Amino acid sequence: MLRELTATRSTTEGGTGQAFSVDWVDTPEQELRELVTADVREQAAAELSLAAEDLELRRPLVELGVDSVMTVALRVRLQGRYGLELPPNILWNKPTIAALADHIVDSLRPAEPTDDDPADDPAALRVG
Repeated sequence: MLRELTATRSTTEGGTGQAFSVDWVDTPEQELRELVTADVREQAAAELSLAAEDLELRRPLVELGVDSVMTVALRVRLQGRYGLELPPNILWNKPTIAALADHIVDSLRPAEPTDDDPADDPAALRVG
């Protein structure tokens, strides 16, 4: 299911929307984090009516001017964009653009299979 998941930038009222998609399976981890971080930065900048490059990635969003109403708007914006259910307190638990982007990537990236998974071992399924 996640293999088909894409993040799409759509044109909204007043937006300049350019479409893009992210291949969550085949995109290298570092590149994926950079793409999502840049997108989260753009979304936060749009909410604040600032240029994206003016927002520091590791500075708490409340220091940049995000208030409680903006946290709701940004959360709703990101939920729609990534198809995630984000908790109401996400911007307080993940207060920076970098932390928020990492959370989104970690939530959407398919888990790496492990060698310890008993479901992968046919012998572990036998009852005996």
